[in-house]
Amino acid sequence: MEKIIEQFCSHYQNFSQADVSKLGGIYSCNATFQDPLHRIEGLANIAAYFSHTMANVNHCKFQIEDTLAANQQAFITWTMTFSHPRLNSGNDIKLAGSSHLKIENDAIYFHRDYFDMGQMIYEQIPLLRAVIKSIKKRMTT
Repeated sequence: MEKIIEQFCSHYQNFSQADVSKLGGIYSCNATFQDPLHRIEGLANIAAYFSHTMANVNHCKFQIEDTLAANQQAFITWTMTFSHPRLNSGNDIKLAGSSHLKIENDAIYFHRDYFDMGQMIYEQIPLLRAVIKSIKKRMTT
């Protein structure tokens, strides 16, 4: 199990569209990927999703913060730094998050990412940023 977790972490540290073809080395054929926006079934569909996503990103890397593994599962905390031409004027965005992995036969069959979608996208759009900032201010006063 340690080997697949190390491969996972190494794979995502400097993730690019070229790395999508290597997903079969860490995920099972019937893997499930889930994040706040999507639930995707099957390695081919996961690869297509990441290929499409990475085609629109200038760069993406993950700083692995901590890893906890037991009972064929792992929980990994990370900070993602990425740049998208339509978000934050193309400047870097940092996002804290975590991944929950379930492992069987030295392959990941379940991968769920947890992160703040508002911080990732909505707060990077000027008009929405102002609205969200106003809402947050009203909730704390």
